[in-house]
Amino acid sequence: MVPVEAGGARVKGVIYVLDVPVKTGADILYRREINQVGGKKCYDPAKATKRDSVKVRCLPGFCGIDIVFYTELEADIHPLTARKLASLAIGSVVRTDKGRDGISYLIDAKRNEIETPLSQEYEAEILRQSNCVSLEEARRITLRQQETSRI
Repeated sequence: MVPVEAGGARVKGVIYVLDVPVKTGADILYRREINQVGGKKCYDPAKATKRDSVKVRCLPGFCGIDIVFYTELEADIHPLTARKLASLAIGSVVRTDKGRDGISYLIDAKRNEIETPLSQEYEAEILRQSNCVSLEEARRITLRQQETSRI
């Protein structure tokens, strides 16, 4: 989920409080966003100039916390429709680490009571495209089909 100027919704969030230097906090968040948790890559704001770059931003004094970091990402799915999101989510099941695919992402969002204007239509479209009755089944069946096709 990314911040949008129009069409979005307020969602619940969590602030993790770490006792680390500011630069280290930015680096940790950056590595999480680029799926390199535990790596050594560091965030360099001078290199985050492209439209599709991950940008780490901070809010000083937010909710009484000295500095709160968040990422700023450009929406990169055009057109943004439930059909397109569902197709990408199903395709991502075999291309990403467990739990980082689009279906798992939606399952986690629902579990955390995060809902956007597209959430219900997005879920229905995943179920329609996968011919399943639940997101968990859709993920499981999609993964099994991909593994079978590789044999």
